[in-house]
Amino acid sequence: MEPHIFNVVRSFDRMLQDQRQAQGEATFTLNQFASSLDIGDTENLLDAPLLADIGYAANGGGTALLDSLAGPITGIDKRLKFDSAVVIIVTDGDENASQRQTWEGVAAMVVERIARGWKFILIGANQDAKKTAARLGIPEDCALTFAPSMLGFRAAFRAASNNLLSWRCGGLLTFTEEQQREQRRLLNERNP
Repeated sequence: MEPHIFNVVRSFDRMLQDQRQAQGEATFTLNQFASSLDIGDTENLLDAPLLADIGYAANGGGTALLDSLAGPITGIDKRLKFDSAVVIIVTDGDENASQRQTWEGVAAMVVERIARGWKFILIGANQDAKKTAARLGIPEDCALTFAPSMLGFRAAFRAASNNLLSWRCGGLLTFTEEQQREQRRLLNERNP
């Protein structure tokens, strides 16, 4: 995400600010991954720092998607105070750097958590996010392929934030056909 870091930070921070406005209690953990994994502290959503405030920077390297999911899933499980959790996965590349986990192992973890009421959404660029989600056991309607551009990042994070707000009020946490269509249009504009 390095070439788009400004757009990632702005879009993510906007999503976080939107979630702070919603009713109800929520905790928040940010995990950054590439060739390494940084596991953040869980904190009250209202106290979670904005990426712009902490000087967020992409850490470059490969995409250790599988390794980055297994640790946080296990960690969230250990300290879960609520009946459910929402895991939002944002990646700009295909899995290519995991050393400890397999697709099958992580998919089993995800499927087991979904059966317990957890929700997972995957937002991915430079890949077919629905295929990646399916390999992870995430329902395809919970995946969005986004255009790696300023407008693509903004639209993807806006869609995720709106869906999360809807879910927190009893709605669905899935990407609509309209949200999917917007990203396809942005991808086509980028790659005519």
